[in-house]
Amino acid sequence: MIKKVFFTLALFFSFIFVQAQQDYMDKIAEEVCECISGKHNDNTELFKMELGMCVIQATKNYHTELKRDYGVDASNLNGTEGGNWVKSLGFV
Repeated sequence: MIKKVFFTLALFFSFIFVQAQQDYMDKIAEEVCECISGKHNDNTELFKMELGMCVIQATKNYHTELKRDYGVDASNLNGTEGGNWVKSLGFV
């Protein structure tokens, strides 16, 4: 009986954790889409740069969550880490 209760609680809390994780990623994706939809650029490199800036802007309020869930330190971007960071979130 105790095992069933423990298993049920563990399943419930894991579902809540996954749902919370998805909620902030959905918000980030929506903000990135809104930001990039206002930019019309045929230059691929410039578009990638603008996309990166949109991602950085959209994730500024979620540094703690991104570090916890994905191991991404969004507060410390330098060199090629910025591009790798954006790729690790699946935006490029």
